[in-house]
Amino acid sequence: MKKVFWVGARESDIVNETIFCGSITLFGSGKNNNYSYANARKEHLS
Repeated sequence: MKKVFWVGARESDIVNETIFCGSITLFGSGKNNNYSYANARKEHLS
């Protein structure tokens, strides 16, 4: 089975979806296979 990732603005857009194994978003928690640009930027600036 292929892995399907969500790429979009918000992690919350797919909160109830089960098809995705992860997400790449502008805004998100950075947890549960979510890579959040906003969180990564905060860590980089610290």
